[in-house]
Amino acid sequence: MSDSDFTQLVKDVTDLVDKMAELSYTTAEHHPYWKLLYSCVEISRIVLERWNDEISTDDVDEIRWMISELQNSLNKLTNEK
Repeated sequence: MSDSDFTQLVKDVTDLVDKMAELSYTTAEHHPYWKLLYSCVEISRIVLERWNDEISTDDVDEIRWMISELQNSLNKLTNEK
């Protein structure tokens, strides 16, 4: 894959993540899985934004926090069933 093709692929994936973010925002609290999607989207955004750079300590902290949000969301779903 050429560099330009790869760059385009990252852009395309970023566009899809933006659409996923819109879905998670518009369904917030109206769907039991919205928080899972939202947390995954936010992690994906950080990774894609830093694709050609380094992930900072602040980014790592944000990713860790989102992972804890994922865990909390899963626990909530499991406790509700």
